[in-house]
Amino acid sequence: MDTGGPRKVETSRHIHWAWSIAAKTAFLGVVFVLVPVFLYIEFRSAHETSQELLLRSVRAEGRTISQSLLPLLTNADPSALPEIGRDLARYAGEVTTIKLLLQPASDQNGTAGFYYVASWPPVAPSNLEAERDTLAGQGVLNRLSENCRGEMPFSLIYHRPTGGAEIVTAVTPVSTAAGCWAVVASFSEDAFPGAHLGQPYWATPPVIIAALIYVTLAAITFATLLSVRGGLRRFALSARRIREHGPDAGSFAGRYNLPELADVAAEFDRMVEALHRYAADIRQTAEDNTHAFKTPIAVIRQSIEPLRRALPQDNQRAQRAIGVVEH
Repeated sequence: MDTGGPRKVETSRHIHWAWSIAAKTAFLGVVFVLVPVFLYIEFRSAHETSQELLLRSVRAEGRTISQSLLPLLTNADPSALPEIGRDLARYAGEVTTIKLLLQPASDQNGTAGFYYVASWPPVAPSNLEAERDTLAGQGVLNRLSENCRGEMPFSLIYHRPTGGAEIVTAVTPVSTAAGCWAVVASFSEDAFPGAHLGQPYWATPPVIIAALIYVTLAAITFATLLSVRGGLRRFALSARRIREHGPDAGSFAGRYNLPELADVAAEFDRMVEALHRYAADIRQTAEDNTHAFKTPIAVIRQSIEPLRRALPQDNQRAQRAIGVVEH
């Protein structure tokens, strides 16, 4: 006895389902979800690493500048402070902006706060005030007022009143007899347009463009698969209607607008027409044969009765034979 028959049928169904469009669509959906997540994590890590390297470079430049400015700031004459900005030109880089803030030594309690003294390249006073307010809002100036020690690395963006944005990368305090100096290293956001500093990685233009392309590709792919699956299901429904209602149920070609299914639908219509034609031929042949048999059968029926009367009634075998012929 073969007890493995139902198991074989069940296994075959599982194999067929694994190759179905629905299974492939589900697998493709998993791939479309996992691949971008993996790529996003990898590219975000690389993006953050490149940003950190860039910020370290600018911070190192700011640190070097602050150490170079130490002799100048130590010996600075209060009367010469308005001219100190010219000396910064020797230290500022091509993209780096150096600004000096000073909290006078006479302000022991930090009530007056920090004042902008100089910058290079020269910056509009409104920009300096905007940056000072930003640093104060972040608590940077308060921390400097407490001890005037320790470099403070940043990736702090503030928007200039005159337009554009500036990125503060480091604030280096320098303590002198005149007070607590703060050397602020920053650069324009336009200096490294491809770095997208200060932006979350998901908000950068390359990620947004890639996401739009990817979503469009996924939508087209799944729409195509679902359209094919829906077309096949409509084919099955059309075949059922034609089987149940005959030729009046309509045609396959009239129900589909997909160019790829047009030839298939036309072939199905031709096949259905051929089947109906063959069925009509079979019915006609059956009717013709029925009419052809009626005459000889009637003659046989008429000839049986004289034979029945001519045979002896006690000949049961002959009577049964006559009954069979009559039936």
